[in-house]
Amino acid sequence: MAMNEQKEAFAKAKVRGLSNREAAIAAGYSAKTASASGSRLAKDEDVLAEIASLKEAGYAAAPERAADGVRAHLPSASLPADEAEKAEQAESSESLDRIALAARERAIVRGTTIELDGVVYDQTDPKDQLILCQLGVLSLNRQQIEAAKSLLPYHHGKVADMGKKDAEREAARNAMGGRFGTMQPPEPMQGRLC
Repeated sequence: MAMNEQKEAFAKAKVRGLSNREAAIAAGYSAKTASASGSRLAKDEDVLAEIASLKEAGYAAAPERAADGVRAHLPSASLPADEAEKAEQAESSESLDRIALAARERAIVRGTTIELDGVVYDQTDPKDQLILCQLGVLSLNRQQIEAAKSLLPYHHGKVADMGKKDAEREAARNAMGGRFGTMQPPEPMQGRLC
């Protein structure tokens, strides 16, 4: 097959450093079939020849951002992907630390209870322990978290759907009321002084 615009765009994207999938999307292929198209185009002889000629010519176009949000690799002068990811993780962990510190400062400890933003949590309750750990007020180790998770069913039963018999009883109670429902029996008069 001869070179067409899509193959040429794919070759240019590969020279810029995009993966097969990202290069296929940048070349205009559907995102659903981009992986297969990219793999097929990467093996195409015309595309391989075009990539070699672009590298020989020193083609290094500025990275573009595709319309559907495919990330383009940054030029070599910028941070590598691993360092950029580490920087993002460090920034997010710093913000989480600030949130946890703010929660610890707002918490009021009274014996076994902790009050945070008007809500009272009991430190002996495993559910409250996990909530406080999630909010960053308490720091629990892995063993304490596992123990709290295993104790949850004993302190807080699962909320299940109403059983068949319970549903029938509830329907009978509702049917007894209303305009045409049966009257309640009179209260017993035994032992009452008039």
